[in-house]
Amino acid sequence: MNEQEKQQQQINDNLSRIKNKIMILSGKGGVGKSFIAVNIAYGIALRGKKVGILDVDIHGPSVIKMTGLENRKITQHPDNGKALPIKGPGGVLVLSVASLLASDSDAIIWRGPRKYP
Repeated sequence: MNEQEKQQQQINDNLSRIKNKIMILSGKGGVGKSFIAVNIAYGIALRGKKVGILDVDIHGPSVIKMTGLENRKITQHPDNGKALPIKGPGGVLVLSVASLLASDSDAIIWRGPRKYP
């Protein structure tokens, strides 16, 4: 099994542990995808469910601002080095590319295969 196949298998294994998944997407920017995702997450969390948001918006990750977690950075698990989500209000777990940046004004520059796998 090559490296890419191993990575895909690990992703599949991780996703299989998540009981329910909701994906919010649109072909157009600025239509409120992040707003809807955050509100759905908090609504579900208020019902006592464990909820996480994975913000993969590389053009303008705003989930971090909407959850009030702007100055919090992603840390790594000490044993396996995997990213640990940030626990936000209501216990909602958040992983966002914005938490990898040093400041709000930093640009994300991904080209070619990094942006379009």
